[in-house]
Amino acid sequence: MTSTVHLSEIANVLEGNLEARASLDILRSLALNENLVVDAVSRDDCASASMTRSRTS
Repeated sequence: MTSTVHLSEIANVLEGNLEARASLDILRSLALNENLVVDAVSRDDCASASMTRSRTS
């Protein structure tokens, strides 16, 4: 399982290191992979994660 946030981070890394076409091909293959479950991240999820992170820093 992954999240939309993780896919965005993957896209950022790919775009910084590969040509645009190669990046899009990889992201497309991830999006179409039936074995990959993508979970949405809500505003509350982000707020909760930032609160947890600030307590552990």
